Amino acid sequence: MRMTAPLVTPVLVVLPWSWFLVSDRLGVLTDVLAVVLPLLGALTVALAWLVARRWRRRRAYLVGSSAALAVAVGVLSPWLPADAGAVAPGGAVTVAGGNVADVGDSASDLTDLGADLLVVVEMTNELVEPLSAVYPHSYFEDGDPDFGVYSRLPFRVLEGPSPDLPGLRLAVEGPGGAFVLYALHVPRPWFTDAGPAYQVSAPEHARLVELVALRVAAEEAPVVVVGDLNTSDRSRQYRQLTGRAGLVDAMRGSWTVRPRWGSSLRCCSGSTTSW
Repeated sequence: MRMTAPLVTPVLVVLPWSWFLVSDRLGVLTDVLAVVLPLLGALTVALAWLVARRWRRRRAYLVGSSAALAVAVGVLSPWLPADAGAVAPGGAVTVAGGNVADVGDSASDLTDLGADLLVVVEMTNELVEPLSAVYPHSYFEDGDPDFGVYSRLPFRVLEGPSPDLPGLRLAVEGPGGAFVLYALHVPRPWFTDAGPAYQVSAPEHARLVELVALRVAAEEAPVVVVGDLNTSDRSRQYRQLTGRAGLVDAMRGSWTVRPRWGSSLRCCSGSTTSW
């Protein structure tokens, strides 16, 4: 039995909004679709506009408008401000992170940030000396890719890079007490993990982020996660970090005006006197 036109229209109008109901149930497919969500929305709107223009069907305008609004909500909602909790007076720690993409003359840009704790991803050996001259406590991982942690606060490395941890786990002595820092560079997801680039398959990327979320959720001390996570803020993995792991995206202290792939997140549970 064929569906009649009056019934097709409301189904097509509602269909784009089903993304918010099923997205976390689609596994890795969610993360792939999340990346191309704006493109899918644009194609849907363009198709609806062509149909409406060619056949003068007002129903197509309704479908296109609904798709455009659903995509706008899906893209913009992760940019809304999020409450990061109270900061104890005199106990704040400024944390900064950046991927310098092997640019050797970026030392002044990094030190000018004035951060108490700095996580540098894809750094070069040229940055070791100028950063070490400013920060008394440092760790440099000469790997593939390289990354470093530079701090005015004492820290110790609890765990180094491994197949299950794309970075470092450190204990940092903050002015209001110790906290755990995850300094990460998660490989970017791709179709396979073959090739010279720092990449893994999409399922492996999902596994690594999920393990980070599980680790953070099990921590008893406050946690900061900093680095290049290669994770879209529309993805299921991002919601695992902000949901299961109880992290708050530090970039959402105010309106965010662009998508995020790397993140600086702090734990919203436990003592906040270290922040």
